[in-house]
Amino acid sequence: MEPRLRVSTSHAGAVTALARHPTGDIVASVGVDKSYVLYDLSTSTVVAQIFSDSALSCVQFHPDGHLVAAGAADGQIKIFDVKTGSNAASFTCSGPLKTLFFSENGTWLASVTEVSSSVSIWDLRKSEVVKVLEIGNRVDCLSWDYTGQFLLTGGPNGLTVQQYSKSAKSWTEPLRSAVPAVAVGWGRSARNIVALNTDGVLTLVGSE
Repeated sequence: MEPRLRVSTSHAGAVTALARHPTGDIVASVGVDKSYVLYDLSTSTVVAQIFSDSALSCVQFHPDGHLVAAGAADGQIKIFDVKTGSNAASFTCSGPLKTLFFSENGTWLASVTEVSSSVSIWDLRKSEVVKVLEIGNRVDCLSWDYTGQFLLTGGPNGLTVQQYSKSAKSWTEPLRSAVPAVAVGWGRSARNIVALNTDGVLTLVGSE
């Protein structure tokens, strides 16, 4: 099948991650050249390129579409204003960033550093870590469900679901599975989980 759209990247080097804007019209990429690039899919053009202080490894848009977060090799999480390109906030982690994910309610940002078994939960209102979840196995990928109460983690040793109770203000682990994953996601209405392993095999966990 021929591609329907081609946009030349502005990166000087390898691209390490992509994220799609909530509207579906904008895509962000990050790379080893220390920059993130915004592409307008409706016009097939590059609309902005913003440079940081270190190679960037992961990226995700905030659910409201006004902010984009990029994780760096120097342990920094940079949050940029999508419209102006200005640095809206910066968080410091203990090592190079592996992945990050905004909660759907827009309140929290979950982050994981390279070869780590813990997930840091940042409260965007306070600009600080409010919880560190010790998973026990290496975490390579994350996904919040649509309620912002269930956080899915995946790695070479399996999956977990971490649940936050608003009433108890505490975390529990309702699910742990030995299914390995390099990428994870939630199914419709978060009734099941989809996991992709290194062999390209998709596994469905939960009810259909």
